[in-house]
Amino acid sequence: MPHLALIITLAVLLFIVLFLLLFLFAKLKVSVVVNNSDVKAYVGAIKVYDSKKKKKQKTVNVKKKKEEEFEKNYRSIKMIVNFIRRVFDDKNDDILYILRHIKRTFDVKRLDVALDYGFGDAAVTGIMGGGIWLVLSNAAAFVSKYIDVNDILNIAVKPHYTEKIIEFKVNFVFTVRVYHLIHTLRHILRFTKTLKGGR
Repeated sequence: MPHLALIITLAVLLFIVLFLLLFLFAKLKVSVVVNNSDVKAYVGAIKVYDSKKKKKQKTVNVKKKKEEEFEKNYRSIKMIVNFIRRVFDDKNDDILYILRHIKRTFDVKRLDVALDYGFGDAAVTGIMGGGIWLVLSNAAAFVSKYIDVNDILNIAVKPHYTEKIIEFKVNFVFTVRVYHLIHTLRHILRFTKTLKGGR
């Protein structure tokens, strides 16, 4: 009888080890959706991360709510731009390593970028449109050195000449093996720690 329990335990452990090995080499479809300041991540159809916290809805003046949303989105974009500037001002080799690793191991299916913007003044909105396209086209050219985005990149920029609005959405879909994803996430976390801590 004691040998039977030992055999069953070993069989269960072997099954668990085989399952983990198969899981590590399985290809997963991962989607990351950024909508203004909300980030959601999906593995297959399962939501694994959602930054949006459920809050109680208050009755708020619609104009005041739009102004607050504009300011919040403006701060989010400003934070992203400052992060990107800091990444490239440091001439950091870590970001290049991460991009090269993504090129080798990730199968990028889709990269959509949508931006609705307006500053309440048609002239300012029009002038900013050129700057926005300059930034987006340079970013696409840089990323295309490391990831083939010619057939998968969709950029939509929509100016609102009479409204004050900033809304952006990024949808990034790729397939990757789990062990490559773990390796890449480890490097990304190490890289973000060095940026936060400074050099």
